[in-house]
Amino acid sequence: MSESRFTQGPWGLSKRCGSERVVIAEELDDDGEYYGDIPICFTTCQCVDINEAYANARLIAAAPEMYEAAVEVLEYQCKVCRHPELCDDCLFGKLKAAVAKVKGGAE
Repeated sequence: MSESRFTQGPWGLSKRCGSERVVIAEELDDDGEYYGDIPICFTTCQCVDINEAYANARLIAAAPEMYEAAVEVLEYQCKVCRHPELCDDCLFGKLKAAVAKVKGGAE
């Protein structure tokens, strides 16, 4: 997987904390044993329906796996594409733009 600066996954959801869900990553010690949870972000339902807030939390929690899959698909596509000059105009162009956004590129 390509190098990233975000907290490595997998991410998950903590138990509900009032009207919030906390997206967390597990922190491991030097031996690879579970040490604790790192909070990634909090989603609240103050401005949105509680089901929408939970859906937002699930989407955020899936981000590292989706990023990894996107990078792998692009690496494969670059190897087999017969017309790389057209990639910016196709679905892979959207995927490349999304990966660039994660890496701090175009917004």
